[in-house]
Amino acid sequence: MGDHPALDAAIQTGADQGHIIPVYIHPVYAPSDQTADATKPLYEGAAARWWRHHSLRSLAERLASCGSRLIIRQGEPLAELHRLIRETKANHVVWNRRMEPAARAEDTRIKAALRAEGINVDSF
Repeated sequence: MGDHPALDAAIQTGADQGHIIPVYIHPVYAPSDQTADATKPLYEGAAARWWRHHSLRSLAERLASCGSRLIIRQGEPLAELHRLIRETKANHVVWNRRMEPAARAEDTRIKAALRAEGINVDSF
């Protein structure tokens, strides 16, 4: 997949340990969280939504050509990861790092929470 470091790492390590479950979680936040505060997510405009839609569709098609499928979830990211871990019995979670300040802070929080629960976590 070349342009997805976390997916590439999952493919390399997952081939020896079972299966890989590609997932995209679209975060949903309360309207009060849509502020200019650097610790809060910003409102997503139409161009960003268009780009995300087409990027996810392209990724889903590439995964399908390899015999896999992209699972898309929507909600609070840590809660959705907990559901997926319970449903799939996953013991290792990987993702590509996000660069926005609020997203980086959220990723750090999620990584710490999952590690505290004994889940292996890596970000790239």
